[in-house]
Amino acid sequence: MSAKIEAIAKEDETICRLLSVPGIGPLGATALVAAAGDGKQFRKARDMNRPGFTGE
Repeated sequence: MSAKIEAIAKEDETICRLLSVPGIGPLGATALVAAAGDGKQFRKARDMNRPGFTGE
């Protein structure tokens, strides 16, 4: 499973950018992109933390 996630991470530009953030690995970056997509549905970063998006 880990090899598949790493392969997906290498092919996606957004995931590659997230991997440059300290503390974010292939699994976290892939999960974030899967959940948030391109992020255009959020007007500002705080909107991503609204109830319902993060499981609250």
